Parts: sequence; C-alpha cells; structure tokens
Amino acid sequence: MIRTTNNTAGIARPAVATGRHPVRTGAAGAARLRFAVRIAAAGFATSATAQGNDEQAGYIALISTPVGALTPLPPAYGAESRRPATKMLFQGRWGRLSPDEGLSNNTLGVGVEVPKGRWTLGGTLGYLSVSCTEDWEEFSDCESDIMLGGSMRRTLVRRPLAPHARSSTAGETAARADRTFVIGIEGATGFSPRQGANALALAASFPSGFVMEQDNLRVIPFLTPGIGYGRLGDTKFSEDDPSTSYGSALLLLGGGVGFEFPRSGFGATVGFQKVMRSGGGGTALGLTMNWSGSSARR
Repeated sequence: MIRTTNNTAGIARPAVATGRHPVRTGAAGAARLRFAVRIAAAGFATSATAQGNDEQAGYIALISTPVGALTPLPPAYGAESRRPATKMLFQGRWGRLSPDEGLSNNTLGVGVEVPKGRWTLGGTLGYLSVSCTEDWEEFSDCESDIMLGGSMRRTLVRRPLAPHARSSTAGETAARADRTFVIGIEGATGFSPRQGANALALAASFPSGFVMEQDNLRVIPFLTPGIGYGRLGDTKFSEDDPSTSYGSALLLLGGGVGFEFPRSGFGATVGFQKVMRSGGGGTALGLTMNWSGSSARR
C-alpha cells in the first residue's frame, strides 16, 4: 500500500453556491436541495481523490526510475563531434531526492551511450536505496529496488555565437573561446519492479544550453524542460481500495552544468531534476561522471 500524504492528496471540500440572491424554498424543497448538494459534493470529492491518486502514482513512478531519480545530461553536442563514431561513453551516476518529510531516496547507477548516426542511444542500470523514519516503514514508499532506463537524444539546433579569432595583430593566436547555442531533443523511458507495483515512466525533453570551448575544456550550462508520464500497476492507496493501476502526466524541469575534457575523454555533470506536482515535492540533486577513452586528437 502506498502512503498518501497531506501534501499530495489533501482534498478541500467544494463550496457550493446557490446564486447571487437567496432562494426561498419550503421544507420539502430544502430537503431536496440539501440532498442534491450532498450528492454533488460526494461526486466532486471522489473525482478529486481519484485525480490526486493518479498524480501521486505518476510522481512515484517517475522518481522510482532514472527519468526522475537521476539528473539530466547536457545537450548531445553532436555525437560525431565528441568522440569517434565507434566509441562508447561510460557513465557513473548518483542522485539524491527527499520527496517528503522522513523519506530520502539515494540512487546509484551505471550507464553507457553509443552514437548511432546523429543520435546517441543510452541505457542505465540503477539501484534506489530508500531511508525512512518509523512513520513510513509500513508503506511501500520505504522499499528499495532496482531500476532500468533507456534514452535516445540528438542535437536539433547548433548555432555558433563567437568563433575563434584566427590571429591577432601581433601574429599570436587569440585566446577566445568558441560559444555555441544548442537545443536538443531527448526521449527517455524507465522501469522499476517497485515491490510489485511495476513503475513505468516515459518522458520527452528539450535540453538547451551554451557550449563554451577553450583549449581542452568544454563547459555546458543548460536547462531541460520536459513532460513525463508515470504509471503504477497493482496499487492500493487505502485498505478499502481494490488494487488497480494509476498514472498521470507531469511537467519536468531539470538543468545543470557539464564539464568535458576532450583529450582525456573525462567529463562530469552536476545538476538537478524537478518533477512538478500540485503538492510540491523535493528536487533531485545529482552528479554524473563519464569517460569515453583518451584521444590525442579531438
């Protein structure tokens, strides 16, 4: 059973208006009016509760998979420009998220990316370790589990802003950095058994940022807006509810700063990922280390 917290499923009772002027009714009419109001209020409450459960399930599914548990990567700055087309990129990833008071998620993962034409295809295997207080121990939110993820991304727009100056008046090479504005597109999917709940996540995002290059350093500050869909199967939010599936679409906002050292093949990205929901929720912070092998020429 999944816990429903006050922050995520507090449903306000609807206010029922009868018009701008008071309505005079007899005893029978007043009884019928009160009955109709109660029926309408019950219907609104049921609908709001179902919507809240869908949103909560979507949120849990997203943060239980690499889509929401790990932070995004910089825009794919053209796989052909970063490394030879046959070379793989290996990743070590860490993310930390506190989705609610007394609950803390730590995710460790390893990943690999392979360039395929203009696309970069990737896969991630991770483990979600959950720490919780006594208030959460009887709920499945406190259970740890593995997760799997896949992605495909590419560059949509690459516009140079400040190219290298070829030479100065004194004949020396000017030390100006290349600056390029980049917009990418990324599709991602994730899955976790989630102790039988089978969390499934899908997402589409548009990482955008500036690539600044100078000598053997590439710095990429970026933001990644997107939308994700999360779904939990065989889930109960209370003992009285039957086990069924819940899910919803939620907005995503991530970002960070990437650092790449092309000659050595090493890189690092620090970032954040936020899954938006009406009741708030935490923000994932994370670190990715990557290596694609050293190369004398890049």
